[in-house]
Amino acid sequence: MKTILLCMMLMLSGMLTAQTIDNPPFKARSGSIGNITRIERTPEGTRVYIHAIFRPHWWIKEEGDSYLEDAATGKKYQFKSAEGIELNKEVYMPDSGEMDYVLTFEALPEETQVIHLLSPSDTEGNTYDISLVPQTDKTVSPLVAIKGNWFKTDDLNAWEYGIYDSVTIMNNRIFTNENVRKKGKRIEITVKDKQNGETRTLLVTPQKDGNCKIQANGEKEQLYTRQKGTTKTIAADTGFQQFFHTDTTCLQGYIDGYDRRLGFDTGLIYLSNIITREDYPTVIQIDEDGSFLCKFVIKHPVEQSVTLGNNWIPFYIEPGQTLTMYIDWEALLARSRARDYYFPIKNIAYMGPSAPLSYLLKEFSSLIPYRYEDLSNSRNRLTPSQYKEHMKPFIAQWEHTADSVIQICQPSAKAVRLIKNKTNLQAGGLFFDFLMSRDYLRETGYSQPSLESARR
Repeated sequence: MKTILLCMMLMLSGMLTAQTIDNPPFKARSGSIGNITRIERTPEGTRVYIHAIFRPHWWIKEEGDSYLEDAATGKKYQFKSAEGIELNKEVYMPDSGEMDYVLTFEALPEETQVIHLLSPSDTEGNTYDISLVPQTDKTVSPLVAIKGNWFKTDDLNAWEYGIYDSVTIMNNRIFTNENVRKKGKRIEITVKDKQNGETRTLLVTPQKDGNCKIQANGEKEQLYTRQKGTTKTIAADTGFQQFFHTDTTCLQGYIDGYDRRLGFDTGLIYLSNIITREDYPTVIQIDEDGSFLCKFVIKHPVEQSVTLGNNWIPFYIEPGQTLTMYIDWEALLARSRARDYYFPIKNIAYMGPSAPLSYLLKEFSSLIPYRYEDLSNSRNRLTPSQYKEHMKPFIAQWEHTADSVIQICQPSAKAVRLIKNKTNLQAGGLFFDFLMSRDYLRETGYSQPSLESARR
């Protein structure tokens, strides 16, 4: 009888110390193939449930070298076993591109509240600052209800506010969050300008439909939505009054989800002088809070990209302007997970005088697609005349798309010119690349009848 009672007490003790955390929040991660959906803590071990998302029929591998680390003490808790996946084996994803498995680690002390999941052999397998503390109304910051980007609800749908953990963006400037508090149904945020130290106050009122009303420094309260809708129109302009003029521009922004532990603190802009053919790559320094600011001199409007690793985020800017960008780190991880160069980077937002043209540049490029594989195959089997005929349907479709977009952007002479130039330059550039690559193939001794026919 005593033995039975002792066993029951031990079982009850284990049940009382067991803890389950569903979809635990985290601060940052290096990849999104493995997604933590649940953590179970017991005296026997710590079970981490993983939902893997990857390309169908591509493989993933768990090598059994990952471990948990207590964020407060730095102590490591080693891997014990896996369920639902075989270790040290290339496991191919099913048609759905999704699968689930469980990793078990050594038991964590009861006082441990924040951990890291780290994988020495997988650069995409690190997740930092995973909270093991159950979320309650008292522990959740008031910011949670209003975090994100807020857009006007009119036809222009401009991005006017960005509210994040430590940073707020408004009026084409970046502010640090100094104080956040609830004030009745409103949330009051006091922010300080990162450049001049000016202090401002926001009053944000969440709405039942998911929208919110924002009042800045006592000005009129306005309604905003989280959704960047389809562009219905674009602000009018009269075109370029002075295309060539030299001035300093400022590109700034915020990378949502950034952390120094991700392994980088800079980005690049590959600026160049197309007249003198000089290149001058410009470094973007990223602050610990994920914000960045970069100033450079240009002599005319430019289409360029912020380069972060293998990701290129396009923008348009003119001399003397300031452009603010929002970059979603999770969107970059989704593109990396897709293993597809043409996979779109979502959730990019722009603020400033050239924001409408930056949106246009990003969105229009995806509307006139052309995959490099077609050029690569064509240069080996088609003559220049044949390639010209081959490209006619592509160009006709691009021109048709351009005409449709121009109808929306008609108020802006700059937008119309940008669309026409983009279409013509894409076609002309492909013809140029076709001829250049054929010359290179001949020079390297590659033999193909279509290459020989071009000589005759």
